[in-house]
Formats: sequence, structure tokens, C-alpha cells
Amino acid sequence: MGPILKTPIAFLTLVERKILVFIKEPVKPSTSSPTLFLITPTLALTLAHLF
Repeated sequence: MGPILKTPIAFLTLVERKILVFIKEPVKPSTSSPTLFLITPTLALTLAHLF
């Protein structure tokens, strides 16, 4: 069984997993672009949720 089931618990599991991805992101490296560092995970999760 997985989040494919159409139940409130399955929906909450999906939301929990998305939140955990943001929490587990490392602290911003000093050599990275701050804009890309913030936009990339958001874009990836948005596209994953849509498709």
C-alpha cells in the first residue's frame, strides 16, 4: 500500500514527504546562487506534484 490510495491519510503522507524534503535540505553553501538554491527544490516538487 502506498500514497496511491485516495484517502486522507495518503494525502497527508504525500504532504509529509514534501515537507521532509525541504527540512532535509542542507544549509546554503557559500558558493551557490541563493536564488537557484531556493527555486530548484520548489520547482522540482511542483512539477512532481503536477505530473
